[in-house]
Amino acid sequence: MSDPVFSRHPSIDIPEIADYLESVESGECVPCDDQIELAKHIRGVLSNEELWINTDKLAKYMSYQRYFPFDLGAWEKFLIALWLCTYEHDGDGFFPRWPQLFLYVGRGSGKNGFISFCSWCLTSKANGIPLYDVDICANTDEQAQTSFLDVKRILDADAGKW
Repeated sequence: MSDPVFSRHPSIDIPEIADYLESVESGECVPCDDQIELAKHIRGVLSNEELWINTDKLAKYMSYQRYFPFDLGAWEKFLIALWLCTYEHDGDGFFPRWPQLFLYVGRGSGKNGFISFCSWCLTSKANGIPLYDVDICANTDEQAQTSFLDVKRILDADAGKW
């Protein structure tokens, strides 16, 4: 991995971020007020703060889609780029700019698939943290096991290819 380069990003050339912002701002995705405010906020942060977007890690994470029976949506790629690949720095090192993610979406939006994919990314070598621990909480034990079992099925199905 090359050394992090922290800079402002007034024009966003990272498709995972730019595509979603443009779909919100153009009305292509029929955004709610919160999405419009989020787009404004993200553009402001990227324009005004010195950040590093780890595009190498993002590309590696996006390559993991090949293991899943679905394509990530624009909002999912956007969140992965910001939540898992965008960093700020202080004198001692660099840290996630957005260390927490609160996702509030309706039924059928792909929450479990997204959780499974993020779990895969976070426990992969690309994350850079060996033996990273992922906890999944839900209203029922069955719900909590869904994403874990999704990843297990992918690993079991692909076991012969390792």
